[in-house]
Amino acid sequence: MDENYKKFKELIETKKEKYPNICKLWKGHIKEKQKHFDLTLKHAIEVLETIESKSNKDLPMETISFLYFLFQENIP
Repeated sequence: MDENYKKFKELIETKKEKYPNICKLWKGHIKEKQKHFDLTLKHAIEVLETIESKSNKDLPMETISFLYFLFQENIP
């Protein structure tokens, strides 16, 4: 377990009685970020595991940037 996350959990436990609302918000925020990270990591693994069946060479950074932009903007 990451040392910062371990420290976070310890601080939440020690501060939650005096600062329940702040601790609740931080716990929820970190939980959402962790879920997003886990999904992103899963997607990255899937792409890297199947990349050779989809392309036999690397894409230029300009193409990757353009594709990222298109998917972020939901442009059909």
